Amino acid sequence: MFQLFVAVIALVPIGWSHYLIAAHTRYEIVTRGLLILVGLGFGAICMRYAPDSTLARWGLFVAGMGAVHAPAAIVLTIKQLKRRGY
Repeated sequence: MFQLFVAVIALVPIGWSHYLIAAHTRYEIVTRGLLILVGLGFGAICMRYAPDSTLARWGLFVAGMGAVHAPAAIVLTIKQLKRRGY
């Protein structure tokens, strides 16, 4: 159950960063592709060291993807706030 919770929480920075990429980057496809490729690689590494439980493996995969997307989501959120004048 905990793995499912972590996976759902990790989906937030993934979705948020891809939502903001369109407004704040010039090369949208390149940025999305780079984030997805690095996320897939990091998620696969996290998945490799998981226990044998299938749910735990996929939970760690999504958590790894979220960990890669979190810094991008934070930076893009700061850029959005600066653009709005905060």
